[in-house]
Amino acid sequence: MTSTDRSLLASVSSKFTEETLRNVLIKLTGDDGAVVTSWNVEAAAGKGDNYLSVVSRVTIDGLVQGKSSRNTVIVKAIPTNKTRNTIFRSKDFFKNETAFYTKVIALFEEFLTKKGKLELLNVPRCLGYLEDGENDFIVLEDAKAKGFSGIDRLKAWKYEDCKVIFKAFAQYHGISLAVLQQQPQELLEATKYLSEPLFTEKFWDWYGRYYTLSINAAQDAMAKEYPGTPQEEKFRTMTSRKLFSKCVELLNERNKSVFVVNHGDSWATNFMTRILPNGDHDAIIFDFQLARCASPVHDLAYFVYTVTDKETRDKYFLNLLKYYHNEMKQIMAELGSNIDDIYPLSLFMEEVKEQFVFGFAFGLETLPMSMLSADESFDLDDTNGEVLNIADIWTLKPTNNKVNRLRLADVVKHGIDHGFL
Repeated sequence: MTSTDRSLLASVSSKFTEETLRNVLIKLTGDDGAVVTSWNVEAAAGKGDNYLSVVSRVTIDGLVQGKSSRNTVIVKAIPTNKTRNTIFRSKDFFKNETAFYTKVIALFEEFLTKKGKLELLNVPRCLGYLEDGENDFIVLEDAKAKGFSGIDRLKAWKYEDCKVIFKAFAQYHGISLAVLQQQPQELLEATKYLSEPLFTEKFWDWYGRYYTLSINAAQDAMAKEYPGTPQEEKFRTMTSRKLFSKCVELLNERNKSVFVVNHGDSWATNFMTRILPNGDHDAIIFDFQLARCASPVHDLAYFVYTVTDKETRDKYFLNLLKYYHNEMKQIMAELGSNIDDIYPLSLFMEEVKEQFVFGFAFGLETLPMSMLSADESFDLDDTNGEVLNIADIWTLKPTNNKVNRLRLADVVKHGIDHGFL
């Protein structure tokens, strides 16, 4: 039920107002005379599904072209808990995502519109935003209104499920590569507004304690599931600092002539899928707070290690990689580019060998969190006082759940067996 209770809007952000809703409704419908009559706000993400922002679904009732209209949008807002904001550096991540939508996606939209291919952009449309470091929010189209539904972050995905996401990444990365090939200076200009929010040496003191807990959990899993094996012995000598520094190195030494604008955080909760009338499946990608310029392999690796199970990796790992590259080739051809001129299969497979470790290292942080049930997830708003480090909130410990522990150990074993570590 909708109302005219302005406190509902203020619960999103003190700067999220009725005027904001009107501007959103105008952009959404194209009617400059649209009128907002009432609204409602409800939570749009479950506990444990989103840590860096508060996500709401906002219903807007109004008059469009003189007729009653109801629309829903998604609003990502900076948490109102000031301690949580400080601990998690929320403003840094919001600044990065705002730049992604206002600079990078704006360029992609312009590029695709000129080619009559805007429908290829599988990213929610940005309908409004505010960025001041304290009251930030981003308004996005509601993918549910287009038939998309969320994904269970607790399940391990099978081959056919993974193909849907690999195709979605091929589509998104293919657009990025086509823009790079055809409008390189424009892309470089747009991406200069992105700022690495995690894997840079200055953030080790902020991130290192928690990342160490994550690696400790993975080492414990290996010791219990694969004790005394060469893989367990190799990983036992690995430190969180070495893995973190490797990620920093890969970002600093990437081939700056060939890159995509990575999603950066490609675990299950950042996708929604739907079935099209012809029976095909497609996906939409969202939550770009970790967007960065890097090898597309990073997104694939992170997805593989946080979402798939051992059986899928063992049977279909190479198939998925080849499927992705072939799908990207088709998208780029549709946009007037030849993938072989910029990112041939040989270069892609070379980057798999060299760069897959990035998704492996980052995935070891995310996988333990993704396997927590809602009851086990951390309450980030229960933070007050002098808590200064994320490790004081994300108090991750080795799991006693054998299924989850084996899943974590199998990720480590796969990375080592394939020479990524």
